[in-house]
Amino acid sequence: MSSLLAVAGEASGELEEEAREARLFLFRELRAGMPKILVNTGMIALVWLFTRYVFIPLSMEYAALGIPLPQIISLAMMAAIALLALEIFREVLRLIDAAVTCLAYRLALRHACSTLMEAEDYRVGVRGVVRVGLAAGLLALFKDLLNVLHPAVAAAAILATAVWAAITLLRSAKPLLRVAERCVSDVLGRGREERRS
Repeated sequence: MSSLLAVAGEASGELEEEAREARLFLFRELRAGMPKILVNTGMIALVWLFTRYVFIPLSMEYAALGIPLPQIISLAMMAAIALLALEIFREVLRLIDAAVTCLAYRLALRHACSTLMEAEDYRVGVRGVVRVGLAAGLLALFKDLLNVLHPAVAAAAILATAVWAAITLLRSAKPLLRVAERCVSDVLGRGREERRS
């Protein structure tokens, strides 16, 4: 029995060390990622504002090779915004991975859960929800620029994003459901043990 307690104590010590490392990694990711996210978000706002309120109105009566200049400008600015948004997506997802891993270790220490399985379920679930949120925000930003190209392009983008969001949220629901089931199982299991004693 004492050897079992020693093994459990050793595992708990390793888990605490891993939790501390995960917390340090989260702080490093925050220090490295937040400036990139803030600067790129500001740049997206500036590109969008200048495109929407300066360049498109100034170019309304011009055309290049028979193509209305506002459409060309809109397409170029959407490409710039997309590149900046991809950088933001990447940094946000790295921060989420670090935060969710840190959270999973804390919960594992508190409830003696399977750390790797829980971390992966949290990561997959939360990552999907955040991706949908970021895509919806980006679509709201692009909608006016897409309308300049053609209203059918905006409608197609909205439809494609809605279908993708539904699929992504359904995929995210499964791992989050497993997390909820484990939590409920733990709570009910502890309740039964307390009633027995």
